[in-house]
Amino acid sequence: MNLQDIKTVLGDRAPDSLDSLYQSYFHDFPQANLDQFVAWLYSEKKIDSKALQEIHLLEPIEVTHIDLLSQSQLLEQQMGERPNLKLSEQYDFLGLLGQGAMGLVHKAKDKNLQRTIAYKQLLQEMAQNRGLLRRFLNEVQITAQLDHPNIVPIYNLDIRPDGSLAYAMKMVKGKTLKDLIKESQELYKAGKLPDDEHSLETLLDHFLKVCDAMAYAHSKQVIHRDLKPANIMIGEYKEVYVMDWGIAKLFQDQDADDQIELKQAISDDLLGEQTQIGQIVGTPRYMSPQQAAGKNKELDGRSDQFALGLILYELLTLLPAFKATGAMDLLKKVLKAEIEDFTPFDPHIKIPVELKAIVHKATAKKSKDRYASTDALAQDLRRYLHGEETEARPDNQLRKTLRTLQKHRNRVAAGVMLFLALSSTITLAATWSSQHALQISRQREAHLSKHLTEIARKTQQIDSEFLRMQGLLAKLVSATESSLNLQNPQAQAIFLNDDFSDPKRRPRDFHFSPLYQREISIDQAGFKLAPGVSASAVKRPLKQLAGLTPVFQEVFMQSPQKPLSSLAQLRKALDQQGVPLIWSYIGLEAGLHFSYPGKGGYKPSYDPRQRPWYKQALGKTQALWGEPYLDASGQGILLPCVQPILLPSGKMAGVAGIEMVLETWARQLLALPDMKTIENIYLLNQAGEIVVQTQKSEQSKSEKLQLSTYPHPEVLSELKQHPFGHLELKRKDQPTLLIAFNRLDSIGWSYVVEARASELYP
Repeated sequence: MNLQDIKTVLGDRAPDSLDSLYQSYFHDFPQANLDQFVAWLYSEKKIDSKALQEIHLLEPIEVTHIDLLSQSQLLEQQMGERPNLKLSEQYDFLGLLGQGAMGLVHKAKDKNLQRTIAYKQLLQEMAQNRGLLRRFLNEVQITAQLDHPNIVPIYNLDIRPDGSLAYAMKMVKGKTLKDLIKESQELYKAGKLPDDEHSLETLLDHFLKVCDAMAYAHSKQVIHRDLKPANIMIGEYKEVYVMDWGIAKLFQDQDADDQIELKQAISDDLLGEQTQIGQIVGTPRYMSPQQAAGKNKELDGRSDQFALGLILYELLTLLPAFKATGAMDLLKKVLKAEIEDFTPFDPHIKIPVELKAIVHKATAKKSKDRYASTDALAQDLRRYLHGEETEARPDNQLRKTLRTLQKHRNRVAAGVMLFLALSSTITLAATWSSQHALQISRQREAHLSKHLTEIARKTQQIDSEFLRMQGLLAKLVSATESSLNLQNPQAQAIFLNDDFSDPKRRPRDFHFSPLYQREISIDQAGFKLAPGVSASAVKRPLKQLAGLTPVFQEVFMQSPQKPLSSLAQLRKALDQQGVPLIWSYIGLEAGLHFSYPGKGGYKPSYDPRQRPWYKQALGKTQALWGEPYLDASGQGILLPCVQPILLPSGKMAGVAGIEMVLETWARQLLALPDMKTIENIYLLNQAGEIVVQTQKSEQSKSEKLQLSTYPHPEVLSELKQHPFGHLELKRKDQPTLLIAFNRLDSIGWSYVVEARASELYP
């Protein structure tokens, strides 16, 4: 990335004085780098958050070649950074989760952060092969740099005592897409129709998130090469993760598969459902013809797209796209791209011709005949879901007419009546008018399709952010549950409510924060005992929870879309601009409250068990979003999310929660790339009330949040019946509104966009 790249991305949004700003900045800070310059532009409000995100997309993926960085150097490097920590002693290993082509995956607990993680270790026999060792290092480095909500996060690269490589990643609790397909088959076998979890609508929603993840990876010049249902995880909160980047490579990395001297045949037992290592790299049943031919140096994102097409086929039919009697038969079919006819697992399954066309285009034998990009594949699928014409199956004249008739039934009916009445005298004029109207309608549909596709993508982005926040809360809950099981917790500083008012006992960093408009501690969390509860009565949980302050800090640092990398950055943020989270807390049934940032000032009567957020979680097992409320200290609208803390017996030990500054966070997410035609954008709650909107509205001076109902009842009626849709609304003396809406599955709210139809359809 260089200055010219930044100018290209910003275009007309670039500050007029960008060159002089660049020269001035590096004159004052000659040791700085371009990333720091971009961060400075954002902090000085020279660029907005959207521009910052687009510039960060320019950052290239970098990998360390094993020839240039030996195992001993890795060892010295990591030991130099953590001289007091013996290798691999950071984790307690809790059991084997599974084994892949190159490594073992363990369930483990990070002793420092008290969280459960997945720990992938290169198989010892594989570690002797230098090419595989390099590939494993590439896997962890590439995945760690793919910062996307639908790509599994990497926490740490580890060097084991024997010098082999391993890494820690997010522990995803849930099912694979393969599991969901199998469960769908079982439902049909039992004579049942799929429930919401297994419905085609839900499966396609998961699939689109995978497409979004892969479009991002391809934009960073990374190809996965092993996409298949077994490598796609669906979490407990419908979060979707693309897993196992073990054979991923950069487009331009021509040597990624060199030095691998293993010769491994395609397994007849599994008919090509296991990842292969050798000249043919990947899983045969989900390979593109080019990948199956061993043309690894020619592969780009269109090879992954072929695999996505095969996965889409399987979601539609619940059967594999390739059927074969043996390994060689399978390979021949893959090389010829001969997928099966669309005969579904059960005759009740109906597959629309548009979806068949999308699969056929994505799985074309020649790369040039597929979609131009994975993003184009996702957009075409979204066009189908919105009832629009698809690229894979363009409308002929009859379908165009039928589609127009369907969308404009009332207008067309009136037009037909008028046409019949006048047809005897104005046949030629009517024919010309009809053709002209169809042409205008075609242009209109194209603009509408583009607009609705952008709204669908934005909806998924917002949904992913809500799910990401739930994931941060789950991290806190997991760490708390682990801490409550500690028999001999390490001694940690404990600060009770009264300590914060005593200059001799309060945390050293206790200070006034301009952001919070009160004194807080960023280095320490604080305890409050419920009325009638003594410190001696909760001595053990006090000690168990006291070690969770680093987990609170990590949750806060991970809450921005671009996470903070140090405690120093967190200290600055919580004093100035803030992060999406404003409070986080734990309330125990024993009568103990533990919150971050640390603060005092609780009334003696404060009891966490009597708070609405605590009572909301009673009897529940998963995360719940609460009702937004107005912050008393002036932070605006806060949105809580809570989750019960469960003991191994299943009994509830308490509740953990996070609270977001909703307005600032949401407004940054709501905006579309092109806002010229947009009149307003809203987030509506389940009751149809406006929680946030892009146009600033005057808040009542009441201490209680007062939400107004969305003013268009026609839209509210549609929202109750459909998860997404759009309609036109005529207004007296004002432009007609095109109102599009999509439901956010994570929270049950709706994303509503109002656009001026006359400007949207030029």
